[in-house]
Formats: sequence, C-alpha cells, structure tokens
Amino acid sequence: MKANELGYIEYGNLCLKCMHMKNDPSVVCSHCGFNINKYIPESNALPLASVLNNRYLIGVPLGIGGFGITYIAYDMKVGGICAIKEYMPDAVSYRKENQTEVSVGNTKTDVFEYGLNRFTEEAKMLRQFSKSRNIINVFVNFCENSTAYYAMEYLDGHDLRHEMNKFSEITDFNYILSCLMQVMDGLEELHKKGVLHRDISPDNIYITKKGVIKILDFGSARYSLSQKDRHLSVIVKAGYAPCEQYSTKSEQGPWTDIYALCATFYHLITGTAPPESTERMMHDTLKPVYQINKKIPKFLSDVISKGMELEKSNRYQSIAEMRNAILLNIKSNYPINKNHIKNSEVINKKPKNNPKIKSRTNINIKISKPEPANNSQNKHQIYLKRRIAATAIDYLIIGLIVIFLWCVLKYIFYRLDILDEYMKPIKIVSLFLIPIFTVLINTSFEISHMQGTIGKILTGIKVVDLYGNRVANLNGLKRNIIKLLGIFLLLTETNGKYLHETKTNTKVVLK
Repeated sequence: MKANELGYIEYGNLCLKCMHMKNDPSVVCSHCGFNINKYIPESNALPLASVLNNRYLIGVPLGIGGFGITYIAYDMKVGGICAIKEYMPDAVSYRKENQTEVSVGNTKTDVFEYGLNRFTEEAKMLRQFSKSRNIINVFVNFCENSTAYYAMEYLDGHDLRHEMNKFSEITDFNYILSCLMQVMDGLEELHKKGVLHRDISPDNIYITKKGVIKILDFGSARYSLSQKDRHLSVIVKAGYAPCEQYSTKSEQGPWTDIYALCATFYHLITGTAPPESTERMMHDTLKPVYQINKKIPKFLSDVISKGMELEKSNRYQSIAEMRNAILLNIKSNYPINKNHIKNSEVINKKPKNNPKIKSRTNINIKISKPEPANNSQNKHQIYLKRRIAATAIDYLIIGLIVIFLWCVLKYIFYRLDILDEYMKPIKIVSLFLIPIFTVLINTSFEISHMQGTIGKILTGIKVVDLYGNRVANLNGLKRNIIKLLGIFLLLTETNGKYLHETKTNTKVVLK
C-alpha cells in the first residue's frame, strides 16, 4: 500500500529523508535540503512513501546491508520518527522496480525462510530490551510483502567507526571510559537474559548526539543464513572475533563478547585495527595499548589485553569482573567524571566463572547462573521504588482532596439542614465522580509540559511515548482510563508489563 493511497495528502509536507514537516509543499526540504525529484531509488529498496502495517510511512534507506535494509519512517499512529528494518538478503531475494513485494529465487526458498525465522526471533528477542538505555529499542515486529520487519527507535548520531575516522587515536580518558562503561552496561543486560551479541564491533556501537551509547545489529539472520548457505556471509568479523567463533563446536559465553568489546576499544584507542585472532595463534603481534597511546593509563591497557587473551579461560568471564578490574584500579589522580561511572559498582568479591556454554546457530545462548547485573538491577530497583512512591503520593493527594471536599459538602448540607436527606445520593454520586476526577487530574498532569503527576514529579520520573516525547492528549486519557480499570481488575500483561502502557504506546522513564 502506498501513502498516496492512504493519507499521503495528510503527510504531503513531510520530508521523506528527515521526516520533518516542510514549510511549504515544495519539493525541496528546508530542513535537510532533500529534493525528491533528484532522488535515485536504491536497488531492492521499498518505494518512497510506502506504508507498512497501515502505520509506518517509509522514507529513504538509512543503511543497506547484505541481509537487510533499514529505513527512516514516520509513525502515523502516535506521531514520531522511527526506523524500520526489513529482512532482505540480496543473495537470495530481490524486489522488482516500484514494487513492495519481495521475490525469492526458486532454489533459495528454504534459505530465505530459514533466515526469515531467525530475523523474526531476533526481533522478538530485542523487544524484551525495549526500555534499555544502551540497547537499541525495538517496539513491534510484523510480516508484510512476503518478508519481515521490525520498528525501532530512530537514532540521531553516528557509529564508533565514524569516530575512528575523525582521529588517528582517541586520547580523552573520560570519553573512552564513558563509552566503555555504557557498552558494558548494555552487554551485561544481554548476558543477564542469556543472550550473546557475537558481533560487537565499531560498526555496531552507536553514539547519539546526546552521548548515549546504543548497541546495534544483533545479526541473527547473518548467522542463520551462514549455516544454510556458506557463501552468503562471512561468519565472523576479522579482528574483532575470538578464536572460538571460527568453529561452530566451540564453547561461547560472555567472554566471547568481551574479546570483541576489548578489540573494538583497542582500535578506538590506538587507531589500529587488531590482527585476527587466528593469526595471533600462529604469531602474536598484538602490541599493548600503552605502547601505542602513551596518554592512556597502563591499567586500562592491561584490562584490554586481558580481555583479548587468545585462551578464553584467561579472559574476564563476565562483564562484572571486567568492570571491577577497571574501577578497582581508578586512582584519585585520574580526572574521572563520576557521571561516567555512576551506574557501576565495585564488587569486592571476585565473580565466579560462568559454566561453559556450547555455541549455537542463533544468538540466544543460555547462560547458567550469570553474574549479578548490579548496574541494571540497581537501576530497575530504583525505577520500581520511584513508581511505587509516585503512586502512593498521587493517591494520598487525591484522597486528601476528596476528604476535604467531602467535609466541605457535609458542612454546607449540615448548615442548610438537609444533611440526612441528601447524604445517600451524595455517596452514590461520589462512587462515580471520584474515579472520573482521578482520571482527569492524572491525565491533565501527564499530557502537560510536566509530563507527570505530582507524585512522578517529586520522585523524578515522567510519562513519555515510545519516542520519548510528550504523550498525546487522547493517548494520555486512554492511558489513565485503562490504568484505573487495571487497578480494579488487576489487569497486567503476562510478561509483567502494564496494560495501560502497552495499549497506549507509553512508558514511564527516569528523568
């Protein structure tokens, strides 16, 4: 379905490159300079202004790889910019010009279907991290045009590769530490859920304009396809993959991601890509970081070297262990910005090694008894405590208001000597008015610039839509109506998520 068949007139002023409204209906966007008349369509990409899932208006591709295409898009349901990832392996599938349907070669159907299932599993797996700060947020997945898609947050910034291209080496210790800690926080969340990334590299670490690190591209389709058709893909990323990833029978675990993480930051700090781990097995030419970049503390160099040990048992066995090694070595003479490590705790006890894990073809590798994810656990506990406190404060305030109004009415009726006559009707009416009053009060606060009730404001949390913006008026009202019904009926999703949030595409976040 095309947008010009479904409300394209409504979004006619929307630029299909930046998704900002143009000042006038002219072809040139005043915001980014995009001229639709000069646009040359990408091969195999969806036509501009296509509409997916009766909701997402498709713009220009953000990136095209061997296994998929990512587009900028506009969510017409909630309003806001997002990104859409499409499963489109160019080795086995193609799209005719100006068509949306994906075609597959007759001899490649089984390969395409296998990868499609892995892509869908990847999307479902990522949805469990939809509220994570350091993992790309995936909102929904769906099938259309004989392929699969998932909608995710739109990131404005650049990947770590771009950062490397700007400088021969990075010398700002604070900056390095901030990036490293955020990637570690994201990986720790993954490992806690029994998920390995297996493709950490400069290309898959994204830095937003606000300085937030996001882990991208989990690559399950890549690994899956490679099992069916080896010529479709390079199984590992040279320089960043440890030796165990070169064998399908090797044991993999958090230590596998740790090698790739340290290799990535080795490249960032030194400006030199590390040699392949298989080459190092024969002749190890890897120089320590401190020998190349003299401005980096030796202890950090030692941490990176340990994380890149060829023998997996010699590496850090968990993110918690690696974080501790860093934090325990930070001395007062280093000009550290404490905001960079505020979410990380030093654990005095040495973490126990994780049990060995056999590699699988997909990325959902089970990890038995993973190390405590102190950072994510602490943040989650703080989040829950603040939500509980906010709810208690809100209902306390509403209760006090109701009691006050009740006393005022009772006094007035008493003075008019009609108390007994109207008391029963007042009680009946109150049963209906109090919930309505609660919904209206909470809604008015949450849709305002304050983005939260008094309780939420006092506890440092706020209500936003999936894109971090203010909640729309109708969505705010719907949210509070469902919330009130949920309180009475104890309605929650089976996965523990609140019904009033999932049904209105809203969430409560820390300020």
